[in-house]
Amino acid sequence: MDRTMTSRTAITSATAVGLLLLLLTGCAGPSEQEQAMTPTESRETMLTLLASSRDATGIPAAEWSEPIDIQSDMAADPCAMSNGDTGVNFSTGRSWEGDTSDDGEMEAVVQRVRDHWESNGMTTVRKVSPGPKQIVRLIGEGADEVRSIRTTIIPGKITISAESVCVVGNSAELNLNE
Repeated sequence: MDRTMTSRTAITSATAVGLLLLLLTGCAGPSEQEQAMTPTESRETMLTLLASSRDATGIPAAEWSEPIDIQSDMAADPCAMSNGDTGVNFSTGRSWEGDTSDDGEMEAVVQRVRDHWESNGMTTVRKVSPGPKQIVRLIGEGADEVRSIRTTIIPGKITISAESVCVVGNSAELNLNE
């Protein structure tokens, strides 16, 4: 066999092996978590955690706002999955307006919500802004239920907002079908 042919065969074989390795290792798909839920399950799981967090405050559900635009709970948003592909997630929030001047009661609200989130496997971070009109934020992350959830207490108002996990899906198609 001639030497040129042997070199070409070796190069072709090495290229084929390299391409096969690239296909097997370099093109990772969505993570198990991103594939574990459908978009509907992702949205419903977020809404369930939002409702249970609202309940954990001890403020009756009827006193909390509905979304300004009822479609906001239904709208799918594009998000980046772990492999860089575009997936879909949802976000929403609820608010309560009332007397937040009792620091002891507001601290108890924050603690009840923190306990609830931590019992669901989340890590929490509490942030307080300086000044006479403090803003208290409690942020929960790290559970399979949501990407993040936040409770904010400002003078006269408490809000809870959540963002679902990013899952496989197409936001444009989902929004057309809703």
